[in-house]
Amino acid sequence: MTSFADVQNREAPLSLTPGDDYGAIREHFKNVGYTKEGLRQATHILGLETSANLNVIEVERRLPKEGPLRELIRLFRLGQPLSEKEATSAFLPFSIKEMVRLGLLFKDDQGYRSPFTLNLHEDLYVLGDQPSEKPSPHHVIRLNPSAVVTAAMTPRRTVASALDLGTGNGIQAMLAARHAQQVIATDINPRALNVAAANARLNGIANIEFRLGSWFAPVSDDRFDLIVSNPPFVISPKSQFVYRDSGQPGDVICRMVAQDAAARLHEDGLGVLLGNWPFIPGQDWAAEPKQWLDGCHVDVIALLNQQADPLGYTIHWQGVEHQTWESLAQTTEQWLAYFRERHIQAIATGSLIFRKRANGPYFFTGYDIPDVPATPTVGEHLLCLINHHDRIRAMKSSQDWLPMRLRPHPALRIEQTLTPASGRWEIGSSQARLTTGLAFAAQLNAITQGLLIHLGQASKTVDELIHELSSKHNLSLERMGQTCLDALQYWLLHGLIEIA
Repeated sequence: MTSFADVQNREAPLSLTPGDDYGAIREHFKNVGYTKEGLRQATHILGLETSANLNVIEVERRLPKEGPLRELIRLFRLGQPLSEKEATSAFLPFSIKEMVRLGLLFKDDQGYRSPFTLNLHEDLYVLGDQPSEKPSPHHVIRLNPSAVVTAAMTPRRTVASALDLGTGNGIQAMLAARHAQQVIATDINPRALNVAAANARLNGIANIEFRLGSWFAPVSDDRFDLIVSNPPFVISPKSQFVYRDSGQPGDVICRMVAQDAAARLHEDGLGVLLGNWPFIPGQDWAAEPKQWLDGCHVDVIALLNQQADPLGYTIHWQGVEHQTWESLAQTTEQWLAYFRERHIQAIATGSLIFRKRANGPYFFTGYDIPDVPATPTVGEHLLCLINHHDRIRAMKSSQDWLPMRLRPHPALRIEQTLTPASGRWEIGSSQARLTTGLAFAAQLNAITQGLLIHLGQASKTVDELIHELSSKHNLSLERMGQTCLDALQYWLLHGLIEIA
């Protein structure tokens, strides 16, 4: 018999010999319905393929009555043991012996179990370690929200080279492999590299090279067109989990990764980093990352996803350790003492997207985005914002706006709220809102709403629109021009409009 703890501590839990046919296993998963759509149709549960917080009772009651899909869901999503008959059903035509040899199954006193969860992101299968009451320090995190956010924010333009720094289960490397000729994935955790390499083979991806080592050591001074990192960014007093804790004080790791990544980008290369940093409530939340990248020859877009006080932050991250109440109270006080000692009043969770340029001036702009949609359109939106910053930066004066022709983004919508007044309905408020990407919105008044409507109805220059609106609203050209240009600049820098 093999214990769960023994399996979790193996550096190479999955077989990677040349003859291992992971492609056939992938086809088996698809054929029995272990896909995003198949899981939804079988159980009527949205997000079963990704959620880390499943209602076990609901899932059990919604499982198919019998068949391989039922057993695979129990095995990989609920972490339940299977009898020999059930395990055979789950993997036919493959033998149980073969699944044990590969490392997808092991047998303990409860039956056949898998040390892994099996999630899906888009159409990619992602193995990660099953949750445990006492996770190994080398625990390989399963597909989680921060990985999904990082994936969504990464622009997917075609590049020659990409680096996934701290690859974990390999999801960022596998996504990059779709638009990069060659990808290098690094990690200090040998177990993570083993799982990531198996995930690549499970998904039929062959253009990723996996390298063991700390931070940028495995790539030396190589340069890349894209660097993506979802590092162990948690600010904590100890290094308990390789995937979570940096073991360095404060935001040292995020600062180091940001600066070293900027130094290793080719001209026009992009860096994407998710991280934590302290800030003072009521002051600029982006002050720390702005300081990190000052002098690094990059343009930067910073996104604030969440902010927390020390207690809220501590409780959130202590939740992964499955401690007793007594232990939780003790470690909570340790964390809070650590924050007090370093005068940390609040912690930001955010994202940095930066672009390398040899010559300045450089821009740094921040957006407060509490909920980043987990869709590829976010990366496209961010790339669009960078291009719009370039266009505005190239302008010599406000006169450069006048010959431009602009149009609303195809996903832009105007929403109005009607309120009753004097026996009739009046427009109470009006806003323009994007329905894809970062879902920015802007309040509209009579003038700016008219300007936006005109942009969508006719291909006129900005100068022509200013003259029309000036006459309609009986305002001077100077005043109307300033109002329109202020609105157009805001809309362009948020991606609500685009250059025709």
